[in-house]
Amino acid sequence: MNKKLKVIALSLLLSLPISAYAGHGGGEEEALPVSNISYYDLAPEIVTNYSAPGRKIGFIRLKVQLMTENPADIPVLEYHAPYIRDIVISILHKKTPADFSSAKGFDDIRRECKAQIEEFLQKEEGRKVIRELLFTNTIWE
Repeated sequence: MNKKLKVIALSLLLSLPISAYAGHGGGEEEALPVSNISYYDLAPEIVTNYSAPGRKIGFIRLKVQLMTENPADIPVLEYHAPYIRDIVISILHKKTPADFSSAKGFDDIRRECKAQIEEFLQKEEGRKVIRELLFTNTIWE
């Protein structure tokens, strides 16, 4: 391609509207759905012991996150955080190493915690506050 054709091609490309580069073609842009999902970290991490065979005491450390569909519910979760921590610790304290040994067993513990927290929040707030409960950074021995 000679130099004159390169200059013409470059000037044509530069004269196109930016929307043509993006593939919108200058038409109406689609609105992307806005997510109101928010997360509340139950801080600090929970560290507690659990029933272990013999004289050994097992321990578990985990981070708990509560997912809510309404960002306005974060202050509600902050207000109830001490009791929510107590629910999780009470459930974990009653478990055995066998309960933590499989992914299914650990998921059952998570669902049990979620159900009890939902029940408590329903009683206190009169509505569903959390969408999901997540365990992250989990270590047990």
